[in-house]
Amino acid sequence: MKLVYFSILYAFSCCCYGQEDMYGNVARNNLEAIGGASGVVRTFDNRYEGVKGTPYLFEHWKSGVLYLRNGSTIEFSKGNYNKFEDEFIFIESDRVIYIEISEINSIEIESESRILTFVTFTPMKCQSEPEGYFQVLFDGKVTLLKKYRTRFTKADYQGAYNSDSRYDEFQNKPSLYYFGLSMCKLFRVKLNKKSLSRFFKGQEMDIDLTGFDGSETSLIGILNSAKR
Repeated sequence: MKLVYFSILYAFSCCCYGQEDMYGNVARNNLEAIGGASGVVRTFDNRYEGVKGTPYLFEHWKSGVLYLRNGSTIEFSKGNYNKFEDEFIFIESDRVIYIEISEINSIEIESESRILTFVTFTPMKCQSEPEGYFQVLFDGKVTLLKKYRTRFTKADYQGAYNSDSRYDEFQNKPSLYYFGLSMCKLFRVKLNKKSLSRFFKGQEMDIDLTGFDGSETSLIGILNSAKR
């Protein structure tokens, strides 16, 4: 009886040892073989977290009207401005439509009970810089234009010197502002009294900047007051 009992214990211990070897040394050897001759195990890097931000100006797609250079107009129900690519995108019947900027004079967008107007400047149209889409903030004796800008930053979490940024990101850059005296003559200005005063003085315009607070809203208000 003791012999039988010992035999069972021996068999059980051998079985346990074999299992430990299977899930221990054997598994380790297999991983090292996968990792290469150096014995370094290569694993999946799951730190990437996707993309933050958006290249688009509007959170929701907008309706509006395209005014083409040939004089025709096109109404659309879903459009959006891609600030990174500097292009307008349209969706019709589940198709994404892109129209060359050289074919477009201006675009009107319906947004929160307002009409936003964008005009285009292209080398073909003006033979000068800058170019692209510009939003019209004010239109009077002079036209105040706004140029949106966005940068794209790639994830950086690999290598010895990384910023541990685990996602790609679209980041808004400060907008650029221009005064237009004609559709092909633009003057870049900064939203400060010194820059604006220099421009207005050069155009012999008597604009009171006393209440200007450095914002585009404040500047638009001042231009509207001077227009009356």
